[in-house]
Amino acid sequence: MVKGGLDTWMPFATNVILPMGPTKYEFEKIDTGYKVAMSGDNLSATLVLNPGLGIVSGNALRPQSYQFNTEFTSGPDGYLLQSISTGSSPGGWATFNYTYQTVQGIQLPLEITVKPSTSEAWRYSLSGCKIVKGIVVKVGPPKH
Repeated sequence: MVKGGLDTWMPFATNVILPMGPTKYEFEKIDTGYKVAMSGDNLSATLVLNPGLGIVSGNALRPQSYQFNTEFTSGPDGYLLQSISTGSSPGGWATFNYTYQTVQGIQLPLEITVKPSTSEAWRYSLSGCKIVKGIVVKVGPPKH
């Protein structure tokens, strides 16, 4: 669940919630905002957006079936993911709640509370975080 909390936060933090490859989009105006149907190679998904185009929920059929519901809060540089509930049938739902800290000018999770489909909640904090820029990974031949 610790890894799941960060993995769930990452697409919203890195702005890759929308597909990177060729994708067909269909926008439909609905009472609560907009519905966006997306389809492409190995992709079939729908997003529900509020009138300000913020993501409210999503439903994916491919590459894997899952659903999510989101809540955002205003941060110093834009919106931050405050809560996301994810799930699939029959796997159950998990809810992740985030509070933030500023590390070198970037908002990172300070505390993540995980509420799995069971009745207990787990809390963990991230401390001593550092931003590292320009990492170079060198790969050489295997040593024997």
